[in-house]
Amino acid sequence: GTGPNLWNVVNRPVAGVSGFNYSSALREFGGEWSYERLDGYLKDSQEYVPGTAMVQRFRKDDQRADLLAYLGSLSANPVAYPEPVVVEEAVETETDNAEGLLEGAANAIEDGAEATVDAIEGAANAVGEAAEDTANAVEDTFEDAGSPSE
Repeated sequence: GTGPNLWNVVNRPVAGVSGFNYSSALREFGGEWSYERLDGYLKDSQEYVPGTAMVQRFRKDDQRADLLAYLGSLSANPVAYPEPVVVEEAVETETDNAEGLLEGAANAIEDGAEATVDAIEGAANAVGEAAEDTANAVEDTFEDAGSPSE
């Protein structure tokens, strides 16, 4: 089949070419085709817009980048490409976040372990005191009862 005209597709409304019979899923998706949205759609159209009849699956980043460059060129006034994400900064930020989470988890485990040890010590002390109280009560009972010869 023949799809809709792709001239000026970047920043055009989704399902925006009059006269083309879009699926209800694509019509309901709404919004505009940004480079980011086109990238998600090209990666796996049916996952990105469940129910769409148009099937695209370009899993490789470089393939999608080439397609997006081509689609961006289909205009008398091409839309500027988004600024690239600096991967090193993103990785550093995520690494810092992960380290903070790990440290927090370690502290929580340590605090939990200390609380558990405290609870066990408290229970042991309570058992020891109860045993001592029981021994004293038994001793008092025998003292009160006197010796068998009395």
